[in-house]
Amino acid sequence: MTTPEITLQQRLHQHFGAAVVTTPLTSPKRMGQRIEGIDLSQALNVDQAQLMVDLLDHFQIICFPEQHEVGFGLQDLERLANHFGAPIPHPKNYANYADFKKHKAPLMLPPKDQQTAAQCDRAFPGQLACIDDANSPAVYIVTNLVGSGTDAKEETIGGLHCTPTLNLSPLPCLPACFTSKPFRPHGRVLREHGLRSKLAKQDFIIPSQPLC
Repeated sequence: MTTPEITLQQRLHQHFGAAVVTTPLTSPKRMGQRIEGIDLSQALNVDQAQLMVDLLDHFQIICFPEQHEVGFGLQDLERLANHFGAPIPHPKNYANYADFKKHKAPLMLPPKDQQTAAQCDRAFPGQLACIDDANSPAVYIVTNLVGSGTDAKEETIGGLHCTPTLNLSPLPCLPACFTSKPFRPHGRVLREHGLRSKLAKQDFIIPSQPLC
């Protein structure tokens, strides 16, 4: 470890307890650090929040695995994201982003039944559903479920994708937060959408810049 990393490790133990363990995501020579033993469903105090910012500044990518085990939800994600700056809704979450850019029209959200979360919930009712609070404007859902369903015609199309937010914002630096949710969908859903039955462990990741 370098001297700054030793200091960060000491601060982690001071503010979150001696049980916190850190390991490189891939190699000590590459960016990214996995941090285990922190419950991010709990609100952070001032010192803990500043430490999170310093960790991101140093490692560029910080990852907190197994947060689903402590009940971590999207409201917790938004609260945490505020420590890095106020969350900016993704333009695709708005119904009239093009009019806003061209004519400065007031931004409007689509009706609830047309929002991505509602369309995902309608695709395979009782089998797949968005996690709680996925309809927040600050949450961008990456999915191929929109327009899908048991009666939909089988076809190969692209799903909603993760657009680099830096291309859509005038801010010079904009962190992005990602969370994944492990699930075991019905076999038919796996066949129709090509989903793997064995999914990786859930990781909550904060990269200093969007990864895709």
